[in-house]
Amino acid sequence: MQDQQLTPEQQEKIKMILQNYRIELEKILSEHRIKVREVLDDLDNKKMQDLLNAIQNKN
Repeated sequence: MQDQQLTPEQQEKIKMILQNYRIELEKILSEHRIKVREVLDDLDNKKMQDLLNAIQNKN
């Protein structure tokens, strides 16, 4: 099978599709990063509270 050359219009369309894909992907990743940070913050706060409770119960 011979290689087919893309027309400039096809190349531009592919570039736009990839650019839109990257933008949407970054939005999704950003949302997930925020959720992960929130979960980790909650876990840190819970662990800190558990440690404070353990210290107070020792005294």
